[in-house]
Amino acid sequence: EYANTKSADLIVMGTRSLAGPQSMTSRSVTAAVIQVSDCPVLVIPSRWEIPEKITRPQKMMVALDGSTPSERALSFAVNIARNFGTEITLLHVPNTTADIAPMTAYLQRIQSFLKTQGLESQVLVEGTAPIESIPEIAKDLDIDILFLTTRGLSGFNKLMIGSITDAVIRHVDIPTVVVPMVE
Repeated sequence: EYANTKSADLIVMGTRSLAGPQSMTSRSVTAAVIQVSDCPVLVIPSRWEIPEKITRPQKMMVALDGSTPSERALSFAVNIARNFGTEITLLHVPNTTADIAPMTAYLQRIQSFLKTQGLESQVLVEGTAPIESIPEIAKDLDIDILFLTTRGLSGFNKLMIGSITDAVIRHVDIPTVVVPMVE
């Protein structure tokens, strides 16, 4: 709430590693902030191996589901990529094989737009389960920073079913910017 009243552009928070039943039932402060924030939250996982020399992100990945609200993460990533000359990987994890062709075309249109902005990008439509696939692909590609959008579930539903974003944050070993889907 404080960040919202101060018109913050970004909140930076770390996470703690919880194991066992506590990790499934306990809601972290970071998750709670993500849930109520109107601005993006940069989440630094406790298991992140800090590079010896931090200069700038070399590679970033944006996970997109094809919805207009999910593109908020892309616009945030594009602003950072412009400043640092960072390559962007556009990722979609398909629900079914029928999603592959239309999502590839969708991401290629975004890639064409990024090219007109002088940004390098690549398109990936792969994996089968976002919670496992996104962290695995990020690790395989040596991604420095990940961008996701949260759907903003609240209350009991979020507590019980969680969200893909929360689960990915718990599995990924790199900094992740979570951009809220504000309507």
